[in-house]
Parts: sequence; structure tokens; C-alpha cells
Amino acid sequence: FNKTYGDSGPQNFLSVDEITGGGFILVGFSDPSGIDPDVLLVKVDANGIIIFSKTYGGSNLLSDVGFSVKQTTDLGFIICGDTRNFGAGGQDIYLIKTDQNGNIQFTKTYGGTGNETGRDVQQTIDGGYVITGQTNSIGAGDDDIFIIKTDPNGNVQFGFA
Repeated sequence: FNKTYGDSGPQNFLSVDEITGGGFILVGFSDPSGIDPDVLLVKVDANGIIIFSKTYGGSNLLSDVGFSVKQTTDLGFIICGDTRNFGAGGQDIYLIKTDQNGNIQFTKTYGGTGNETGRDVQQTIDGGYVITGQTNSIGAGDDDIFIIKTDPNGNVQFGFA
């Protein structure tokens, strides 16, 4: 199939994962207003027909973007990206866990006073998550790479506290 999705304003998918039972989960951002992007999560069936489309983020005219999505062992989804609406300041890592219908189970932010972004996420064998990305809050200076390991509820086991 060949499909296009979207409405007024820019939208972009940045990650896709094939899901159990056929179909795909896609994440990126949607910005119908042109000034306030939100994380966009879209689930499609094996023919590309939309099952659901959800957005997540704040309403402060600041950006929230999803860079990575994976299906989790409970058939829900884990999303990582960045947010300017929530967190410690600047831009922080944004972790969103949803059920299989895209309903939020929890959200977490990680970061310092500088800027961080989560670029990829993976569920670990113990049911937690590992996140990679970049930071300029800590490290050797400028933008450095990092890794965060969380428990199944998104609580940090190592990395940003």
C-alpha cells in the first residue's frame, strides 16, 4: 500500500515499528497551528488503514516530538523524544508509555537545566526501558551522548536522576 496521512500544518513520522498481529505503529509530530508541535502516535492495520491517531504534549506553544516508538510486551507502546513543555527546564527527554489503544499509562521527563533529547528507546528483559540520546546538561561539554536505564514504571535506575 501507499498512504498519506495528515491535515493542515506540518506532520512528520520519525519512527515505525511492526506490531503483533500485523500493522504498524508510527510516531513523530503534528503541528496543525504551525507553532505548537505535539507528539503524534498513529496505529495502522496491515493495509495502512488508521486504527487510531493520538497526540500528546503541552499547550504552552512549546514543542513535543516523538523520535522512537516500540511495541512493548504487554502490546502497548513506549515512545521517547523531547519536550519543552515539561521537565527540569530547556528541552528534556520525554518518555510516554501507552496501552494498546494509545491511552497514556505514564509519562516521565529526564534532564537537567540544559537541553536533552531522547532518540531511541527499547524495552529491556526485566520489563524496564533503556533510552539513548544527547545532552548538554552534563558530560564533557557541548552535546554528549547518554544512556538511561529505567524500571518498568520509568523510574531511573541509572542515568539522569
